[in-house]
Amino acid sequence: MDEFPDTLTYARITETAMGALRADEALRSWCLGCFGRAPQILNDVDPLSPPEERDCPVIAVMSVGGSAGQERGSFRRGLLVRCAVYDPETEEEADAEGRVVWRRHRGETRVTDMLEKYVYPCLRRAFNALNYPLSTEDEELEPSALGLFQVRAGISVIMDTSIGEDRPYL
Repeated sequence: MDEFPDTLTYARITETAMGALRADEALRSWCLGCFGRAPQILNDVDPLSPPEERDCPVIAVMSVGGSAGQERGSFRRGLLVRCAVYDPETEEEADAEGRVVWRRHRGETRVTDMLEKYVYPCLRRAFNALNYPLSTEDEELEPSALGLFQVRAGISVIMDTSIGEDRPYL
């Protein structure tokens, strides 16, 4: 992928993220070890047809907006990342009477690991190499029924401005 032109376009952000994730050998190896297959890297997920067991692991990226203005010291472009895994394994702890008091879902751990240990570092390397720092805006774990776990993260790609710099889209 060549460097960004003067403007930080939404299409370039999505292309850079998808290219980096597809090329990341650590992510691929981890998914093969945990799930027996490489992750699907998609440009967005249809909300009316979310990932299913047979689709996982899935990573979807989509540019979602941003902010710019002459009063700001940087331009921000939003990137939404969704990760989904299927893993129905659970561990349970019971009290002295046999009631389950704690249940740990391995899928929840794995989807969190995918995002924090593999996706974030991959994207950070790709965008930092182009001199664009990243910032996580929000995360939300979305447990689904029967072992399907999803996590959504909003990420800002930050382009610092220089004094007197003029951008055509302001």
